[in-house]
Amino acid sequence: MNMQEYKEVDWEFSDQDWVNDELQMALDALPTNKHRATVLRLAEAQAVGRSLDATFKLPDVCAKKTWHGPYVNGVARPGWKDDPLVKRAYNLALARMSTYQEASITANIKEATRLLADAAPKAVMTLTVLLDDADSDDVKRRAANDLLDRLRDLMGGKGSQFTMSETRTISFDLSSVPLNVLDKIIDHS
Repeated sequence: MNMQEYKEVDWEFSDQDWVNDELQMALDALPTNKHRATVLRLAEAQAVGRSLDATFKLPDVCAKKTWHGPYVNGVARPGWKDDPLVKRAYNLALARMSTYQEASITANIKEATRLLADAAPKAVMTLTVLLDDADSDDVKRRAANDLLDRLRDLMGGKGSQFTMSETRTISFDLSSVPLNVLDKIIDHS
């Protein structure tokens, strides 16, 4: 089965970059495309929270009875999951999917943190303009409270410096904030 042709219907994987060489070799050792698709779909089901029952209803996946094994005269027969090659491929797929998800989540969090850090000065300036130009005391109060809340959250009660993630330090030097802005923040708190 060519992994580039494999598509997930309810979660889009970017060119199956979660399938490494070791997993690909284990998948290639399986006897049919249906074996390969079943292993991948079941691993994906774990990742996206899709039920196994729903997964077994997908057209490229084996039947639940085929996976678990049929009962003949009350005796359980081996299913695909009992085949050592399938077990190996399935366990590798679960491990790779977990690693892939963790890396994707970490990358998304880092990117969101970067975007927030980049947008923070503009947000502060917008709130400062609201403090200066708002006609309504309510708007001024909310802007001041927002500034104070963000400042308190960011500083974590540790003065004028806090650390974000393991690689970035963001400092606030309050001496560079115009006195009229600080006065307004203090007056509206």
